[in-house]
Amino acid sequence: MSFQRLIGQKDLKIRLKHEYLGDPNHAAIFTGAKGSGRHEFAREYAKALMCSSPTDDGACGKCNNCTYFDAGTHPDLIVLADPNKKTIKVDEVRNKVVSDVKICPQISRRKVYLIEGDELNEAGQNALLKSLEEPPANIIFILICEDSEKLLPTVLSRTVEYKLSSYSKDEIMDALRSKNKEEFDGKYSEDELKFTCEFSSNVLGKALDLLGDEELPSMRDKCFEIITNIGKEGYCATLTDRYSYFDANADNIREILLLMLWIFGDLSILKKDRNNKNITNTDKRDVMLKFLDDNPSVDLNKISKAAGHITTVFKRLDLNVNFLYAVGDMLLGIKKELT
Repeated sequence: MSFQRLIGQKDLKIRLKHEYLGDPNHAAIFTGAKGSGRHEFAREYAKALMCSSPTDDGACGKCNNCTYFDAGTHPDLIVLADPNKKTIKVDEVRNKVVSDVKICPQISRRKVYLIEGDELNEAGQNALLKSLEEPPANIIFILICEDSEKLLPTVLSRTVEYKLSSYSKDEIMDALRSKNKEEFDGKYSEDELKFTCEFSSNVLGKALDLLGDEELPSMRDKCFEIITNIGKEGYCATLTDRYSYFDANADNIREILLLMLWIFGDLSILKKDRNNKNITNTDKRDVMLKFLDDNPSVDLNKISKAAGHITTVFKRLDLNVNFLYAVGDMLLGIKKELT
């Protein structure tokens, strides 16, 4: 992979090219929200720094340095990250960085330290500080974190920050189309890609992770089934069968509630104008129109009140209200409006 294959961030790519093809700063920090691609850009930058013949697009991908880098066996790439404990120990900083920086690169012209900044506590940052202040030649530090404010001012002052900007909807759609073609042989329709983009809140990493995850379409189908049938079933079924689904999927409760809100939002739009194209669940238009035709008494006021019960659950969950009570009350409230 080269920078050319990474989506968007045109200005950032230009800045990084001047660095790895020229005289790079000894310390950089890549920041951006979860799913922004900060890890991918940081690794691609590290690879370009160590490549024997870097190009305008990044590392060549062919030299020994690139081969070792891709295999995860490059002796001059030191990675500090502990995804299990979420905190890098001070001793690890001292052993892998402070003591190691004195050793010259073995096969590359540069030695690169790739460090998870979010996993460095204050003690770990202070242990790293001296190496950042007086690094030997050909030593590059690359830190990765969600927000630079999590780092000490003394650490920040010795780094150049590369902040990843948000992605446009068009950029995310292009990335989804590419993944759909390359990995799924065009399995997903344009409407399904658009829904994935919307549900990701325009977060590139989340959108790419969602595509191919069968849990999302399964949850969405279940939400449609609940909403279109809850008005026809008995109260016992609502408080047992329906509740059991929410209880079994408690870890995904916010995603489920969001899907339900979007359905009610689309129902409101179609109730006003059944030909309106500006809906989120475009591939479910016929399902929603049939529901409205079969339930003419469900007007805009009732749809709004039903959606209000879902919004209330969001608030109650933030206040740690009893899960059983919050979900049960919501289901009964929605049933009342749709009966």
